[in-house]
Amino acid sequence: MRPNSIVRRPTPLCSQRLDAALFLALVALASPGLALAQNLFPDPTFSSGVSGWTTSPNLPSRLDWNGGSGADGSPGFARLTGLVGGPGGFAAKICLPVHGGATYSWGGYLHFSQVTPGEAYFNILFFADSACGGPADSPLAQSQVVFGGMANPQTWYLSPGPDFVAPAAASSVEFIAQLLIGIPSPPQISVDFDNVYFGPQGTQPPAIAVVPTLSVSALVLLAVALAVAGIRCLGAR
Repeated sequence: MRPNSIVRRPTPLCSQRLDAALFLALVALASPGLALAQNLFPDPTFSSGVSGWTTSPNLPSRLDWNGGSGADGSPGFARLTGLVGGPGGFAAKICLPVHGGATYSWGGYLHFSQVTPGEAYFNILFFADSACGGPADSPLAQSQVVFGGMANPQTWYLSPGPDFVAPAAASSVEFIAQLLIGIPSPPQISVDFDNVYFGPQGTQPPAIAVVPTLSVSALVLLAVALAVAGIRCLGAR
C-alpha cells in the first residue's frame, strides 16, 4: 500500500443500508416460497397410535398400533391383519380434506414381517362431500405394489403413488392401505405401513429430508435489495 493512499471505510449511512439489505435477505429466506409441501396426515409416523383410521367392512380385519421400530427407525407403525383366510382384500383407511383442482403427491412405506402370499399397496379415492361419503368422484389410483413373497422381512419399502389432480368438485380423499391375498391362505396374514404422506405436489414421506429452495420472488427481492444497497453505498463514498 502506498503511504499516501487512503483507505475508504463505509459511512454509517452505508452500513445502515447494508444492514437493511441483509434484513430483506432474511425476509426473503423466510418467504412463503420456502415453505415445504404440507403433509396432511395428523400423525404420518404413527408415533402415538392409529387414531382416525378404520378398517374396511368388506372382509373382517384388524388394525393395530405397534410400538416397534418403524420405517424411519423411530417407534410406532400400523399393522393391518386379515382375520380370515384368502383369497380376498383387506383395507385400512382414513379421510383427509382436499381442494378441488389441486395436484397431490402421496404414498408411504410398506413392510412384511415374514414371507407372505400376498401383495400390498396404497389407494386414493376422491369424494365431492367432506367426509368421504356418497359416490366417488374419481377413479381409484394405486401406488407401487410390494410383493410379500419377494419382500425382505428386514426392509421397509417405499410405495409412492403418481401425482394426481383432484377433481374440481372434490372436498375429501380416502387414503387406503390395501392388503390383497390372491390364493387360498390361512388367516392372520399382516402387512405393516408407516411414514405415509399425502399433500400438495412435492410432499414427501417424513423419513426423507427435503432441502428448501428459494422462490423466484424471493430471489428477485434479494437481488434488488442487495443491488440498491450497493449502488447507494458507492454513491456515498
